[in-house]
Amino acid sequence: MVVNITKNVTLPPGFTDEVAYLDALLAFVSKYSSQWQESWDVPNFIVADQWHQHVSPEWRVLDAGDTETRGLIALANHGHVEDSWPESLKSYIRDAFELALPRHPRITLEAVSPTSRCHLTNMKNKKRSEIRKLGDTIHDLARQNGVEHILDVGCGQGYLDLLLAHEHGYHVVAVDDNAIQHEGAVRRSKKAAHTDRSGSVSFGRRRITPKDTFEDLIPPDRSNDNGWLLCGLHACGDLSPQLLRLFSQAPEAKVLALVGCCYNLLSETSTAGSNPDTNSSQTGFPLSNHISSKRFHLGYTARNLACQATGRWNVDSTELSYTRLFYRALLQCVLVDLNVIDTANGEVDEANTVVVGRFKKNVAAKGFATYARAALKRLNVESGSISDDMLEQYEKRYSKERKRLAISWTLRSISSSLLESLILIDRFLFVGEEIERVYSNRDDTDVAVDMYPVFSPVESPRNMIIVARKPSRLSQDSSKTDV
Repeated sequence: MVVNITKNVTLPPGFTDEVAYLDALLAFVSKYSSQWQESWDVPNFIVADQWHQHVSPEWRVLDAGDTETRGLIALANHGHVEDSWPESLKSYIRDAFELALPRHPRITLEAVSPTSRCHLTNMKNKKRSEIRKLGDTIHDLARQNGVEHILDVGCGQGYLDLLLAHEHGYHVVAVDDNAIQHEGAVRRSKKAAHTDRSGSVSFGRRRITPKDTFEDLIPPDRSNDNGWLLCGLHACGDLSPQLLRLFSQAPEAKVLALVGCCYNLLSETSTAGSNPDTNSSQTGFPLSNHISSKRFHLGYTARNLACQATGRWNVDSTELSYTRLFYRALLQCVLVDLNVIDTANGEVDEANTVVVGRFKKNVAAKGFATYARAALKRLNVESGSISDDMLEQYEKRYSKERKRLAISWTLRSISSSLLESLILIDRFLFVGEEIERVYSNRDDTDVAVDMYPVFSPVESPRNMIIVARKPSRLSQDSSKTDV
């Protein structure tokens, strides 16, 4: 009895085997782990002298040269390097780009038809494009596999579900945990334009847990014998791994179409075997046997970096971003001098870490004094003893640190696509492993698992979809399988 897994993913040039590719990613992460040490953070960049602590002396050539914002953007967008840079730096940059999964869609869809636009109103262009493209992808998958019922988990305001129900005629069950999103979806559904092609859509509010089965999520009156397509658009954090497990274990689920996001919110198994985020069978990373066997730990900082999208950086937005980062680091100097934050041995006590939060763009655009005043007010810090002139002196005193912080931030960020590739290939391998584990005692069965870009990476950085298909006899016959 064999489960034959057909896997299809386009790997970077030079790789034909997913496990060998995964090993190359792990080797890169281990080699350059200093780039995302937990001790590196923006607020303490200046007060803890992190430029000298975390940036290799060889790589500091970027500070000595004439590299400015445009040069850093070229580095972030395309991996542009200068011949004069040290080989170790050029090697890091080349590997960061060359080892990342290809991210450009293999299919370009036509423009939205007039009939589709009626269900794609009141949303940003990015969201509209994502809904249209994923809707067409799901429609093709459902049609090819004889599926008429769809379960959308993490449905948000239900844009995708209304399109699938009223444009393509599917019967959709849509679930979300957020009360505001759920209420918005219900309101939108009541206003939706029904057509003679309309199927049906029902919205439910529920938090998905590892204990939930497919049956738990389907209303009794929606059960059917022809199987379901399980989908999720930007299923956040641990929700994506939960849906991978749910699909693999559920006999009702025939087709999977999943796009994940928010890797920073993933739970992760501890390498030390103590104090894990949660039980290893329920964590969000790692999932595959290959990484799990190595007791590999990625860490929050690296997972957070995996959410970056350096391909979208441009001069105006990046210049402002660098300024915000610099101002936050300067603010930490002010807080230390005001004794708001204690230091011991020159280091900030973690117990005294403060969270300032985001401000509107125009706050940073008005200069550091304006930013600092707004931050101190938010933190309820008395600032009468410090004048605007004194605040502006901080900016002058530490002016060199602005470029250094920009360089350091950029060097770390260019590994983002590679770090995301590591998380994605882990999920890709896991789906096949989990289906094989669950159905190993069935008759010989063919299963297909694909992963490919479905959106433009510039428009939608989280653009990789995992698609899996079980033949109908597996979905129908495997109800006897113990899971």
